[in-house]
Amino acid sequence: MQSGLRSVRPLHWRHYPQVIRDYWCSIDWDVKLNWKLDLPVGGLPIHELLWLMDVPVWPDGSGNPYRVTPDKALEAPTTLAWCGGYQTAFA
Repeated sequence: MQSGLRSVRPLHWRHYPQVIRDYWCSIDWDVKLNWKLDLPVGGLPIHELLWLMDVPVWPDGSGNPYRVTPDKALEAPTTLAWCGGYQTAFA
């Protein structure tokens, strides 16, 4: 069965958008260790997270990585239905 996903061109981290380099590539995340941390849980106002909607996280239709933001995907859900492999979530 074909997934409908387009292949994404590899991209060296130096060519990532600045926001990706600043926030996501600056830390060597170990997800399993993060979940084991015994830290307090707290709330965060949603307006402090809205900037994430403008971070380009998905490739465009030509396979160029880091071109489509969540806001753009929400504006055209059927056109960008393949973004991030979530084609059925947006369709």
